[in-house]
Amino acid sequence: MTPQEFEYIRRAVEALENPDMTPMAQRKILRTMEQICGKNATDLELNLIGAVDAKIQRNYQDLQNQKLVDILKH
Repeated sequence: MTPQEFEYIRRAVEALENPDMTPMAQRKILRTMEQICGKNATDLELNLIGAVDAKIQRNYQDLQNQKLVDILKH
């Protein structure tokens, strides 16, 4: 989450505490918060998937390298 997004979320939560806020204004703020949080959750998921894929690829390559070493030993 960028500092600007975090600051928006912080100010949005404060604004939602205002009892005079209209339901339409609350909805707009909540939808914007939903978009920000959803985008950041998706980014984290993609980063995690990428990290797991990279680890799997490294493990596979290590296994292939070990097989080659074993073949060359004999």
